[in-house]
Amino acid sequence: MSDHQHRSNSGLKQINKSHKAGRHLTKSAQKKIQSGRVNKNEERGSVKKTSNKQQEKAARKEKMRQTQMTKKDTLLQAKRTGNIPPKIVAVISLHHLASSTQVVDLLKKEGTIESPPDNFRTTLTFTQWKTRVTLLDVPRDFNSTLDAARVADLILFVVPIEGTDLIGERLITIIKSQGMPSVMGIVQGVSSVPPKEQKEARRDVVKLIEDRFSSETKSMSLDTPQEAPQVARFVAQMKVKDRHEVKPYLLSEETKFIPGDQDTGTLQVSGWLRGGSLNVNHLVHIPEFGDYQLLQISTATPYSTATASTLIAAPDPHLQETLDTENEVDPFAAEQTWPTAQELQDAKDRMAQLKGKKAKRKVPRGTSEYQAAWILEEADAEEGDDADMEDQDPQEEDQDPQEEETHTFEDAEEDDDWLDMDHLDEQAKLDKYNRMDDLQEKEQKSEEDEQWPDEVDTPLDQAARLRFQKYRGLKSFRSSPWDPKESLPVDYSKIFQFENFNRAKRRVLAGSVTDIPQANYITLHIKNVPYAVIERYTSVPLVIGGLKQYENKVSILNFTLTKYPTYLAPVKSKEALIFHWGFRRATVYPIFSEHNVRCDKQKYERFLHAGQVCVASIFGPITFPPSPLLVFKETPDGLELVATGNLMTVDPDRVILKKIILTGSPFKIHKKTAVVRHMFFEPDDIKWFKPVELWTKRHNDRQTVTYFKFLHALLPTFGSERLQPWHPIILKELETKDIQLA
Repeated sequence: MSDHQHRSNSGLKQINKSHKAGRHLTKSAQKKIQSGRVNKNEERGSVKKTSNKQQEKAARKEKMRQTQMTKKDTLLQAKRTGNIPPKIVAVISLHHLASSTQVVDLLKKEGTIESPPDNFRTTLTFTQWKTRVTLLDVPRDFNSTLDAARVADLILFVVPIEGTDLIGERLITIIKSQGMPSVMGIVQGVSSVPPKEQKEARRDVVKLIEDRFSSETKSMSLDTPQEAPQVARFVAQMKVKDRHEVKPYLLSEETKFIPGDQDTGTLQVSGWLRGGSLNVNHLVHIPEFGDYQLLQISTATPYSTATASTLIAAPDPHLQETLDTENEVDPFAAEQTWPTAQELQDAKDRMAQLKGKKAKRKVPRGTSEYQAAWILEEADAEEGDDADMEDQDPQEEDQDPQEEETHTFEDAEEDDDWLDMDHLDEQAKLDKYNRMDDLQEKEQKSEEDEQWPDEVDTPLDQAARLRFQKYRGLKSFRSSPWDPKESLPVDYSKIFQFENFNRAKRRVLAGSVTDIPQANYITLHIKNVPYAVIERYTSVPLVIGGLKQYENKVSILNFTLTKYPTYLAPVKSKEALIFHWGFRRATVYPIFSEHNVRCDKQKYERFLHAGQVCVASIFGPITFPPSPLLVFKETPDGLELVATGNLMTVDPDRVILKKIILTGSPFKIHKKTAVVRHMFFEPDDIKWFKPVELWTKRHNDRQTVTYFKFLHALLPTFGSERLQPWHPIILKELETKDIQLA
């Protein structure tokens, strides 16, 4: 018989019949049909997956085409009706010899002036190119430059043949960090150079502008009226970048102040609404002055002397945002054992009975009831001189208001006995923390923190178990649990928190149907505004920023931060810095922490190191992203840019832990044990930290202290490889949440 082998694919494999229920379906089959489930092996029709993808792609293209046509029709309709906002052009000088006023005066002659005469703002109409332009003559200071660059569609940088000075370089730096709109360079002073040197001088300035911005930046000379038409044509026809603004803002074209009571009044600001839609029930922000409520919003005719206006929106008293920034806290809200009214009355009656039964005692004159309670009976008997003694009766003492001084909360600020000692301790710690004025000492500590992060020395004058009693050892920094509500300061009861920040952000930024859309010329009636606002913005542009819902409530803001390369001085955590985000500016004391998205706990950073991305947490008003951040520091030479970043999230539950590492060196190395010294100096400290693991950087092995002898800890040797004398022994890191925002 010849050998024969069946192949697996020969088709001879036995196939059993599947069970058939016949005409009667089982209960599970009936339930599956009734629930609408479809078997994945069944045919779903003739439409294939590729055709689905093609249909989805065609639908996306059609949707994009319809959106494009809608925007085009809206723009054409706005041009026909004249309701298109003018292009904002900011003119900034980069040298003290450059004159931005001269540039504005030359461009004024090329168009028709529509706006009222002003020192720093002029709206022109270029009839030839059917374009309107608002020229801003920006002063050479940081705040005015940032506000103007924040709203400008085009920036004209005026550079003389001398180049840029120190302030000009700083202005370029902060504008780049905030976000650069379209840019154009204006070269001044070429006509003052001899004709043979004019070409070379202009080429040097153009090369400087291209190096500071980009090689595609357009640069033109503007010294004479003959050169103004060409510059005006480029300004009118240059395309501007779409900045995708979601927050509303208004650049004032006309300002009027109606006095009220106590140096306050109603500020009427007219201008074009840009960015996003504005709700009359929400607040508005005036830079350097704060948030204010709206009295009403009315329409106005652009650049007209007519005073007639139409009311288009008035706030609803039940829906209007309040100026309260903090949550009202009831200190007894969590008290569960508060006595009833009957119990309080019984206590008062019992105290009255006890006072009535109390016998009279001889005590020194001027002695209060509390002081008399500490005088013993024997001491009373030994007193021989009764001339200076008096009979102390509690009832009589209570009836005489001259015997004892009465303290009230109104005079608590004038009485030293009413000072809060906890507040004094915190203020003393803060003063001691900020007294590190020695730059060399700060640089040394910064270098040590960068080279040996989190390593501290065990104190010699204090027990380690007392010095580090607030710290605890974690098995794993990433996976060990830590309650974010643990050991919270009292200030946390006054802030607000979102249940879901991203969901609230989407809902708030979406707006409502009652919002006033952008590209409308309106007048904002802002109430209870101090007269100092008019005095401050007489020579600089006033920009009103619209706030969304909740954006005046205080919470914990977390910013991603990167140190600016040109700033070389060390930046310490809790150091006074000036934060500039959106239209807000504030001096804060941020806490730095690592940026680790894979962990629910973040390590506290003592310094902001170069090239490191960290997170800065501060108390501040809620702001919805996107919001770029600029960090400045006050120096003798003025403001200096320290760091840049963006708003990450608003999250009070972000856990920041301060980590420390205690190290020691091997003293004696045996076969199975090793003696470590310079880690602790008291036997009780070794007992206290005995449960915490130790490890080495070389072997990365974990061991625990087995026993101790005198002042040295004995522990098993690490791993199979022999421990060397130069291997540091490290106590497992200790963490604490003893960190509070200033």
